[in-house]
Amino acid sequence: MPVVINIGANLLFGAATVLAVRRSPALRESFLNWSLFFLIGFEALVFTPMATFLFRFYPQWSMLYWFDPQIFPALERWIGLMSAVFVLVNFGAVLLGYSVTRIGVLGDQTWLWSLPIGAATLLIAYFCVGYWDRLIFIGDYDAFWQGNAELIFTKFAGWFGILAYGAGIWLVLMARKKFAKRDPSLL
Repeated sequence: MPVVINIGANLLFGAATVLAVRRSPALRESFLNWSLFFLIGFEALVFTPMATFLFRFYPQWSMLYWFDPQIFPALERWIGLMSAVFVLVNFGAVLLGYSVTRIGVLGDQTWLWSLPIGAATLLIAYFCVGYWDRLIFIGDYDAFWQGNAELIFTKFAGWFGILAYGAGIWLVLMARKKFAKRDPSLL
C-alpha cells in the first residue's frame, strides 16, 4: 500500500491495540508489556515484509506516482534506503499511536486517546478521497498516467496489502475477545 496510507494504518493499529486491551493489568502497570510486544511482533512479521515488498517492487505506486522516474532518475538508486526509512517510520507511527492512546487511557483523557484515531482517520480519508485513483491502480509511473495500470484487486501486490490490513484488524479483534479483561498466560 502507499506509504501515507501505511503510516495512517499503523497509527490506527497502535491505538486500536491499546483500546482493545485497555482493562489489561499489564497495560496499566508498565509501558513494556505483552500487548506492546504483540504489536511490535506483528509489525515485524507481517507489516514490515508487506511494506518492504510493495515499496521495492512498486515504488511509484507506493509514492502515489508523485515522482516521474524520467525527471528524477536518481530516485531509483535510493529505493532500498527509502524502504528502510519508511519501515522505521511505520514502526514510529505504530509506537506513537500506542503510546499516546495508552497515556490517554491511563489518564482517562478521551481527547488524548482519540487524537491518534482522529489523525489517522483524517490522513487516510484525505488520501482516499483526494487520490483514490492513485490508490486503486497499481503499475509504474508511465502505465498509470497512460491509463494502463491495473486495478488493485487484480494484482498480488494489492491482495498482499489488503490481507496484511485484514490480519491487523483480525489481530486486534482477537486480542479484544480473548484478553480484554485479563492478560495472556503461558500456562
